[in-house]
Amino acid sequence: MSNSIMDITNVKTSDLLPSALAEDPSIQAILTAIDEQWKEIAQAIPCLGVLASIDLQPDDVLNKLAWQFHVDYWDDTWSLAKKRRVVKNSIYLHRIAGTRGAVEDVIDTIWGEEAVLSEWWEHGGEPGTFQVALESGITEENISRFISMIRKVKRATDRLTITAINECDPGQIYYGAAYHQYQSYRLEA
Repeated sequence: MSNSIMDITNVKTSDLLPSALAEDPSIQAILTAIDEQWKEIAQAIPCLGVLASIDLQPDDVLNKLAWQFHVDYWDDTWSLAKKRRVVKNSIYLHRIAGTRGAVEDVIDTIWGEEAVLSEWWEHGGEPGTFQVALESGITEENISRFISMIRKVKRATDRLTITAINECDPGQIYYGAAYHQYQSYRLEA
């Protein structure tokens, strides 16, 4: 081994060991297996720049990263900011899948603060259920997509029982009042 700088993609583990160990056949077999794994790791190093620069990636790269990271609730119509947020959180969400935190993250991504999650013990429901109260932007298509996305991150034994829709009709309200005073007279004839 020389004192020059090594190329990380072509490192041989046997070059790092004393010659007495490197010449042993069983050690050579182990080092061959390690070298193959090391080459795979070394080839992945240039890709780390993509993860560090997700905020700079264009739409087509984000779509590919979503596929690569197995984002289960992806929507191509989302804004770039929302797509970037989902891709950044994908590894974390796979770690916490099946928890309330994962469901809340999906709800927050899709609806923002206009949706509130409550589990069965918080709203007096049946054990193993939860409900989501939505406030606005509700269409039949949104609801079906929302339920589909929730099913992908919730615990398999939990059930979404009710999606309470609290949408206010911005119509006009008419009100009025009337006052009537009367007196009673008794006539005798």
